[in-house]
Amino acid sequence: MALYRRNPRVEELLQQIWRENIAKGIDLTAQQVLSRAKYERGERCTLPGLRKTQMILQPVRRAHDDMPEHLKEQLHALNRPWTIDSLDIAPAALRAVCRVQRLLYLTGFTLTVGEAKWAARLAPIIEDTQILHRWASRYYAAEAESIMLGESFDTAELDKALLLSPWQLATLYLTGDPYPREAEPGWPGSTDYGAGRLHGLASSSEYWFLGEDLESEGKGTVGPIADVDLSQEAEWVYIRWLRYLYDGPEITALTFATRAEIIAELRTWTKNQERLQRYDDWTTFDELLCDELRPVDLLRTVGYQV
Repeated sequence: MALYRRNPRVEELLQQIWRENIAKGIDLTAQQVLSRAKYERGERCTLPGLRKTQMILQPVRRAHDDMPEHLKEQLHALNRPWTIDSLDIAPAALRAVCRVQRLLYLTGFTLTVGEAKWAARLAPIIEDTQILHRWASRYYAAEAESIMLGESFDTAELDKALLLSPWQLATLYLTGDPYPREAEPGWPGSTDYGAGRLHGLASSSEYWFLGEDLESEGKGTVGPIADVDLSQEAEWVYIRWLRYLYDGPEITALTFATRAEIIAELRTWTKNQERLQRYDDWTTFDELLCDELRPVDLLRTVGYQV
């Protein structure tokens, strides 16, 4: 058994599992939290032992116990079983919510008011009933967690996970803010992500990466990005990594030839990753998997410690 070394991401994961369940009225023990984490993450991360897990969960348990009564009542109201007359749902979304309720009835569960609220909101963009329930459950769990913490609920992170593919989401997580250079003079505008503009944005990003005074030489060395035949998703990922590599600690010390090699290798890496993508359900994305989605050798070349 691997020795656990303190990992804030793993500890946050364990606390999140407990909070998501207590929000639904289910008080998991530390052993049950560990079992759930092991089931969801498998061998992809090293988990702490039972005693350490109990210590990790203590702060969130105390925060829940100290929650003001009016917040507990608000949470209790959202945890009640949903019925058609318990929540005002637009007729256009009611059919989808009823399908979710039927699915849960057949599997021995009940839809909560909080889940029904989010299922109604998400129904216009998610057709599959099972996936709709999964996302409604995720949004409600996050909302309930905000209530427990006494914070306003912001859906921004969940929206990213919903609207991006797992590969894009992993890349976004690893490279940082999606629009870090929007106001930086000279760098191609990050707001130009559109179906007809990705080729141009990739080309201009490569031009900037190589150096403005080497434009003609750069074009002759690496060839046009269109020749690589990347999908729109892959080209988006390529642009994100190219910009991240440009911020490498040792980028200014690299010659034009080395930068051109980086572009060629990143194109090849992106094309190979595109073939290897195996995430067919974006709700299964796990940020703990992201390390395998990095161009490690290129990161080292530009000075990142990986």
